[in-house]
Amino acid sequence: FKEFHRIFYSPTNARIFLYGDITTEEHLAFLAEMLAGFDRVAVDSAVPDQRPWREPRTAWGFYPIAREEKPTGKTTVNVAWMTAANRESETAMLLTIVADLLVGSAAAPLRKALIDSGLGEDLSPVTGLERDLKQIAFAVGLRGTEAEKAGKIEKLILDTLKAIATGGFDRSLIEGTLHQIEFHGREMVRGSYPYGIVLMGRAYHTWLYDGDPLKDLNFPRTILSIRGQWEADPALFQKCVRRWFLDNPHRLLSVMEPSRTFPEQWERQIRDRMASLRESLSGEEKERIKEETAAMQRFQTAPDSPEALASLPKLPLGDISREIETIPTDRAAFGGVPVLRHNLFTNGIAYLDLSFDISDIPEELQPLLPLLGKLTAQMGAAGLSYEAMAKRIALYTGGLGANTAAGLTADGRGSWQKMLFSVKALYRHIDEAADIVRDILTDGDLSDDSRMQDLILEKRNNLHASVVPSAHLFAQMAAAAGLSLPARRNEQWHGRTQLRFIAETAGGLGGPRGELREKLRRLQETVFTKSRLHLNLTAD
Repeated sequence: FKEFHRIFYSPTNARIFLYGDITTEEHLAFLAEMLAGFDRVAVDSAVPDQRPWREPRTAWGFYPIAREEKPTGKTTVNVAWMTAANRESETAMLLTIVADLLVGSAAAPLRKALIDSGLGEDLSPVTGLERDLKQIAFAVGLRGTEAEKAGKIEKLILDTLKAIATGGFDRSLIEGTLHQIEFHGREMVRGSYPYGIVLMGRAYHTWLYDGDPLKDLNFPRTILSIRGQWEADPALFQKCVRRWFLDNPHRLLSVMEPSRTFPEQWERQIRDRMASLRESLSGEEKERIKEETAAMQRFQTAPDSPEALASLPKLPLGDISREIETIPTDRAAFGGVPVLRHNLFTNGIAYLDLSFDISDIPEELQPLLPLLGKLTAQMGAAGLSYEAMAKRIALYTGGLGANTAAGLTADGRGSWQKMLFSVKALYRHIDEAADIVRDILTDGDLSDDSRMQDLILEKRNNLHASVVPSAHLFAQMAAAAGLSLPARRNEQWHGRTQLRFIAETAGGLGGPRGELREKLRRLQETVFTKSRLHLNLTAD
């Protein structure tokens, strides 16, 4: 174990990424200190290529569900391909564009074909492109289906790809997808990770596999090159579909079925395997394993020596700045609507938040608020279908979303409850982005029963799928719900209460929806009013 660490975790095997407003001399001095005392070691950590398959394969598997849980409608079916090497940056970008064209929005033809088919409830959560591997993978599928529908799902996927390879993509969809990729290549925000970590991830896509670390950082040049190729060959993206999907035999059909007995079967296999292994050992070998285990436990529980503790770097309080980050804020009002403006460098992107006060919404309507936000942002509006609105949003914004949030005021004496709509756009598209937001808020269409059902099932399945990886958050929200009104609202909107409400709503979709639609219409009229609105604008 220690020898493995000495070789593969040596600086010889490291790729060092530095980011920030720090002088080169300081960086080099820091690195000299970190690398001091290490010798160069012989190491080969290259990841070998997976050999391409000559024909497609199928894999069947099971996952556990509770004994009292019904297994019907809980299978997930995926079709996946291994495609190009990650270090081929331009090909990787082409695949990124094609993946977005196929499944990246409500207007994407493969996504729409699968959702509209009725073969499953919504897209599989692994749908999309996986770039963190040496060879890029693309997967697409449905969850909330049955195992016997796997063949039909695979056929639908392949038939849709054939139709696209023949007829091509809608031009406005291509323009919208290219705009999205250009937008996110330009955006410099602190999201799930600091921006420096985002750039590091892009560099490592290629660098970890001995490619050029700078290739993935130059979005404008790559997009410009692909635009030029598209103008010279309008069938560019169709050919990509044919090459990497239709003519590519390295394809897997994966079927994951629910099983009430899976945990017991798995435990039995482990017990049988361990019993067989135990029987194969001599008495001396068993005693040696026992002694090694005891020695390992003693090593793990023994306290560190004072010398070892002293070797750990420590951060003195004096090294932490007492200054807090301040965001420039200008308060104003337009037409009676309060506005907060933040003059910051945003690399040519404007960020607008529309915040509606929902603190006085009746208690029986509170659980409906998150659903109202999702439907408002993802259905049709102003006479346009959801598909047409999705194309419009992709073409003129970098994203549009809705959320509900609650919290305490800065002095801790009061609380606030808000429904937030956020939109971001390049400066040249600000007018169009504002028009889109206006249309969804003042002329949103809730009459499309099929689309409403798809979105409700998607919300239920996403919440349900998040319980296992985020169980601690559900428990945290449930525990805090009795401590304050904001905590109660957050649990109502995002926790176990919301999951139960959405599950009940989804369960009633087979019957009349007049009552649900009437409650949503009442909320639209009540919430989306000028008197409740605050604006928050960040741009330079």
